This record gives sequence, C-alpha cells and structure tokens, in this order.
Amino acid sequence: MDPAILREWVIHIPVFFAISAVISNISKLKRLIIIEVKLALKQQGSGVLRCIINLAAGL
Repeated sequence: MDPAILREWVIHIPVFFAISAVISNISKLKRLIIIEVKLALKQQGSGVLRCIINLAAGL
C-alpha cells in the first residue's frame, strides 16, 4: 500500500467519527427538544418556562 494513501485514511477516519458523533448528538438533542415541548404543552404556563430553562441548561 502506498504511504500517501494510508496517510489520507488515517486523517479521514477520525473526521468521519467526529461527524457521525455530531450527527447522533443533534438527533438526540432534537428528540429531547420534542419531549420538552410536548411536556410544556401539557403543563402550559410554568411548563414553557421550565422547558426554556432545561434547554438552556442542556446547551
């Protein structure tokens, strides 16, 4: 195997893992936001405020 090709792969593998980790975190965060919004809609009023506080704490 050519060392240049090997070097390219060594550089790209961590980048790929980093991107996939970010994508999975975004989908988890989206799911959390949906759950928080549903809870806020159920409780209304104070629930909305709590939702905003929870989101701020999560970020």
